Amino acid sequence: MFHRHSLSILLISFFCIHSHAQNRSSEYLVVNNPRVKKFSFSMGNITVGNPNIVNFKADRKAKRVTLFPKNAGTTMLLVYDKDGKQREAISLTVYPNDPEQLLSQVRQLLIDVEGISIKRLNDKVIIDGEVILPTDKQRIQKVVANSNKIVDLTKMSPDTSRIIAAKVQKDIGMDEVNVRSVRGQLILEGDVYSQDAKIKAEKIANLYSDKIINVLEVREVPRPPSLQPTIQVTAHFVEVSKNYAKNFNFRWNPIPRVGTSLSYSVNPISGSDNFTGTLTGTADDLLPKLNYFRSLGVARVLENPTVSVKSGEEATIESGTRVGFPIVQANGAVSLEFQNIGAHLKIRP
Repeated sequence: MFHRHSLSILLISFFCIHSHAQNRSSEYLVVNNPRVKKFSFSMGNITVGNPNIVNFKADRKAKRVTLFPKNAGTTMLLVYDKDGKQREAISLTVYPNDPEQLLSQVRQLLIDVEGISIKRLNDKVIIDGEVILPTDKQRIQKVVANSNKIVDLTKMSPDTSRIIAAKVQKDIGMDEVNVRSVRGQLILEGDVYSQDAKIKAEKIANLYSDKIINVLEVREVPRPPSLQPTIQVTAHFVEVSKNYAKNFNFRWNPIPRVGTSLSYSVNPISGSDNFTGTLTGTADDLLPKLNYFRSLGVARVLENPTVSVKSGEEATIESGTRVGFPIVQANGAVSLEFQNIGAHLKIRP
């Protein structure tokens, strides 16, 4: 029992000593910008090292101290409780201007500059890292020139020339133009198909550097190659029953304003009726309905060819086979005449 009781007293004593231990911290203030500090204990004596740097006013009932920074410098604030024990030791640094506000302003000015970091060290703002574009380096230097509290530690990236050349070539967007960097200069090489293309390439390069050597050669051609969008066309040749046509909401529009032409005649020699002309039809929600009615057996897909074609150019879809038809000659002999049977479609999307 004695040893346990002694241990309990020892732990309680340690807790009491720890709870009254001095709390050390540091804060910064800005001249003529008061700040309120609140405490969790009942305050006794309060001492400040240099009242000319920071003065204070204590409100012991509300457990708070109002600090009044007067001049730039560093001093200490010591706060005691009612038992006379030191509870707080705060190192106060006073700056003539708010460094956090300066940090925010610099970050906003250089928000789109790649490869750098911006941080605060005491009352100074440090810009560090590797800059890719020379224009970005010039921009940083202009920002630094506005304040002696901004320090520029940035340097040009060793890969700057290669990266700029790649960016310029990408922005020019012409496969026939090659951009490379030699001793800080951008060289534009290759063949272009007009004088305007040569001027355009140089103007884009000037956005990145003022040291441009344009050795592009102009080769006039009637139709210069271009990157046209490629369109994939899928044709559905479908055989449908009458019930399918009714339920499918397929509408024929044989009206003159869409270019419909019709003719009907009787051949008096052969006795056959001839019908020639064109009709225009439209179908709504083709593929979902087509798949549904095909599953019911009232629609049959004869051909389903696909072709890719450049925008504005013509493509031909041919799908089918050759079928031989028996032809009886005058002498009674029979021969085969082959004809192309299937789908033939010309498309110019």
